[in-house]
Amino acid sequence: MVYIKIIGAFMVLGSGFALGRLIAETYKDRAKQLEQLQHALQILQTEITCQSSALPVALDNVANRTGEAIGGIFRATAALLLQGRGLTVDEAWQEGIKGTLPELCLTEADAAVLLRLGKVLGSSHGTDQIKHLQLVKEQLAQNEQEAKTEKEKNVRLWNFLGAGIGLMLIIMFF
Repeated sequence: MVYIKIIGAFMVLGSGFALGRLIAETYKDRAKQLEQLQHALQILQTEITCQSSALPVALDNVANRTGEAIGGIFRATAALLLQGRGLTVDEAWQEGIKGTLPELCLTEADAAVLLRLGKVLGSSHGTDQIKHLQLVKEQLAQNEQEAKTEKEKNVRLWNFLGAGIGLMLIIMFF
Protein backbone atom coordinates (compact mmCIF):
# COMPACT_ATOMS: atom_id res chain seq x y z
CA MET A 1 0.00 0.00 0.00
CA VAL A 2 2.90 2.36 0.76
CA TYR A 3 4.41 1.72 -2.68
CA ILE A 4 1.16 2.72 -4.35
CA LYS A 5 1.13 5.98 -2.37
CA ILE A 6 4.73 6.72 -3.33
CA ILE A 7 4.04 5.99 -7.00
CA GLY A 8 0.90 8.17 -6.83
CA ALA A 9 2.87 10.98 -5.19
CA PHE A 10 5.48 10.90 -7.96
CA MET A 11 2.72 10.90 -10.58
CA VAL A 12 1.04 13.95 -8.99
CA LEU A 13 4.37 15.76 -8.67
CA GLY A 14 5.29 14.92 -12.26
CA SER A 15 1.89 16.06 -13.54
CA GLY A 16 2.14 19.37 -11.67
CA PHE A 17 5.65 19.95 -12.97
CA ALA A 18 4.62 19.05 -16.54
CA LEU A 19 1.62 21.39 -16.40
CA GLY A 20 3.82 24.24 -15.17
CA ARG A 21 6.34 23.61 -17.95
CA LEU A 22 3.56 23.48 -20.55
CA ILE A 23 2.30 26.92 -19.53
CA ALA A 24 5.87 28.27 -19.38
CA GLU A 25 6.47 27.04 -22.94
CA THR A 26 3.67 29.28 -24.26
CA TYR A 27 5.63 32.34 -23.07
CA LYS A 28 8.77 31.07 -24.79
CA ASP A 29 6.92 30.22 -28.00
CA ARG A 30 5.26 33.65 -28.28
CA ALA A 31 8.62 35.45 -28.30
CA LYS A 32 10.02 32.98 -30.82
CA GLN A 33 6.98 33.21 -33.10
CA LEU A 34 7.07 37.03 -33.08
CA GLU A 35 10.71 36.86 -34.17
CA GLN A 36 9.81 34.38 -36.93
CA LEU A 37 6.99 36.67 -38.08
CA GLN A 38 9.40 39.57 -38.48
CA HIS A 39 11.72 37.33 -40.48
CA ALA A 40 8.80 36.17 -42.64
CA LEU A 41 7.77 39.77 -43.33
CA GLN A 42 11.37 40.56 -44.30
CA ILE A 43 11.24 37.70 -46.81
CA LEU A 44 7.91 39.02 -48.13
CA GLN A 45 9.47 42.46 -48.49
CA THR A 46 12.30 40.93 -50.51
CA GLU A 47 9.81 39.03 -52.66
CA ILE A 48 7.96 42.28 -53.40
CA THR A 49 11.03 44.42 -54.13
CA CYS A 50 13.48 42.04 -55.76
CA GLN A 51 11.45 39.20 -57.20
CA SER A 52 8.30 41.13 -58.15
CA SER A 53 6.39 37.89 -57.67
CA ALA A 54 2.62 37.69 -57.82
CA LEU A 55 1.25 37.89 -54.28
CA PRO A 56 0.08 34.24 -53.99
CA VAL A 57 3.47 33.04 -55.25
CA ALA A 58 5.30 35.43 -52.90
CA LEU A 59 3.19 34.27 -49.93
CA ASP A 60 3.84 30.63 -50.80
CA ASN A 61 7.59 31.32 -51.05
CA VAL A 62 7.50 32.95 -47.62
CA ALA A 63 5.63 29.93 -46.23
CA ASN A 64 8.26 27.58 -47.61
CA ARG A 65 11.13 29.57 -46.06
CA THR A 66 9.69 30.04 -42.55
CA GLY A 67 8.79 27.74 -39.69
CA GLU A 68 5.76 25.51 -39.94
CA ALA A 69 3.60 27.44 -37.47
CA ILE A 70 4.21 30.92 -38.90
CA GLY A 71 4.38 29.66 -42.45
CA GLY A 72 0.83 28.40 -42.02
CA ILE A 73 -0.51 31.98 -42.13
CA PHE A 74 1.16 32.66 -45.47
CA ARG A 75 0.37 29.21 -46.90
CA ALA A 76 -3.32 29.48 -45.97
CA THR A 77 -3.60 32.98 -47.45
CA ALA A 78 -1.91 31.91 -50.69
CA ALA A 79 -4.20 28.88 -50.96
CA LEU A 80 -7.29 31.04 -50.40
CA LEU A 81 -6.19 33.49 -53.11
CA LEU A 82 -5.54 30.66 -55.57
CA GLN A 83 -8.90 28.98 -54.94
CA GLY A 84 -10.68 31.57 -57.05
CA ARG A 85 -13.49 32.19 -54.57
CA GLY A 86 -13.34 35.90 -55.33
CA LEU A 87 -11.82 36.86 -52.00
CA THR A 88 -9.91 40.10 -51.76
CA VAL A 89 -6.37 39.96 -50.41
CA ASP A 90 -7.60 41.44 -47.12
CA GLU A 91 -10.33 38.81 -46.76
CA ALA A 92 -7.92 35.97 -47.58
CA TRP A 93 -5.30 37.40 -45.17
CA GLN A 94 -7.88 37.69 -42.38
CA GLU A 95 -9.12 34.13 -42.97
CA GLY A 96 -5.56 32.84 -43.13
CA ILE A 97 -4.68 34.47 -39.82
CA LYS A 98 -7.88 33.52 -38.04
CA GLY A 99 -7.57 29.92 -39.25
CA THR A 100 -3.97 29.62 -38.10
CA LEU A 101 -4.15 31.66 -34.89
CA PRO A 102 -5.39 28.80 -32.64
CA GLU A 103 -2.18 26.90 -33.44
CA LEU A 104 0.01 29.86 -32.43
CA CYS A 105 0.90 31.44 -29.08
CA LEU A 106 0.20 34.98 -30.26
CA THR A 107 -2.01 37.40 -28.32
CA GLU A 108 -4.93 39.47 -29.59
CA ALA A 109 -2.61 42.49 -29.84
CA ASP A 110 -0.19 40.53 -32.05
CA ALA A 111 -3.05 39.37 -34.26
CA ALA A 112 -4.42 42.92 -34.54
CA VAL A 113 -1.08 44.15 -35.89
CA LEU A 114 -1.11 41.41 -38.51
CA LEU A 115 -4.76 41.91 -39.44
CA ARG A 116 -4.13 45.59 -40.24
CA LEU A 117 -1.47 44.57 -42.76
CA GLY A 118 -4.09 42.81 -44.89
CA LYS A 119 -5.81 46.10 -45.72
CA VAL A 120 -2.77 47.37 -47.65
CA LEU A 121 -1.20 44.13 -48.81
CA GLY A 122 -1.50 43.85 -52.58
CA SER A 123 -3.67 46.98 -52.89
CA SER A 124 -0.99 49.61 -53.47
CA HIS A 125 2.33 49.98 -55.26
CA GLY A 126 5.48 48.27 -53.99
CA THR A 127 6.99 51.28 -52.22
CA ASP A 128 3.85 51.84 -50.19
CA GLN A 129 3.65 48.15 -49.26
CA ILE A 130 7.29 48.22 -48.14
CA LYS A 131 6.53 51.14 -45.80
CA HIS A 132 3.60 49.24 -44.30
CA LEU A 133 5.68 46.08 -43.92
CA GLN A 134 8.36 48.10 -42.12
CA LEU A 135 5.75 49.57 -39.78
CA VAL A 136 4.31 46.14 -38.98
CA LYS A 137 7.81 44.74 -38.36
CA GLU A 138 8.51 47.60 -35.93
CA GLN A 139 5.25 46.95 -34.08
CA LEU A 140 6.01 43.23 -33.93
CA ALA A 141 9.51 44.04 -32.63
CA GLN A 142 7.91 46.04 -29.80
CA ASN A 143 5.57 43.14 -29.07
CA GLU A 144 8.54 40.76 -29.13
CA GLN A 145 10.36 42.89 -26.57
CA GLU A 146 7.25 42.82 -24.37
CA ALA A 147 7.01 39.04 -24.86
CA LYS A 148 10.64 38.59 -23.82
CA THR A 149 10.00 40.59 -20.66
CA GLU A 150 6.94 38.46 -19.87
CA LYS A 151 8.95 35.33 -20.63
CA GLU A 152 11.65 36.30 -18.14
CA LYS A 153 9.06 36.94 -15.44
CA ASN A 154 6.72 34.03 -16.04
CA VAL A 155 8.76 31.01 -17.17
CA ARG A 156 10.47 30.55 -13.82
CA LEU A 157 7.23 31.36 -11.98
CA TRP A 158 5.22 28.67 -13.82
CA ASN A 159 7.97 26.09 -13.47
CA PHE A 160 8.02 26.58 -9.68
CA LEU A 161 4.25 26.97 -9.46
CA GLY A 162 3.62 23.67 -11.24
CA ALA A 163 5.97 21.79 -8.95
CA GLY A 164 4.57 23.67 -5.92
CA ILE A 165 1.00 22.73 -6.77
CA GLY A 166 2.08 19.12 -7.17
CA LEU A 167 3.77 19.17 -3.76
CA MET A 168 0.75 20.86 -2.17
CA LEU A 169 -1.57 18.16 -3.56
CA ILE A 170 0.72 15.44 -2.23
CA ILE A 171 0.70 17.01 1.24
CA MET A 172 -3.11 17.38 1.15
CA PHE A 173 -3.83 13.79 0.08
CA PHE A 174 -1.12 11.84 1.89
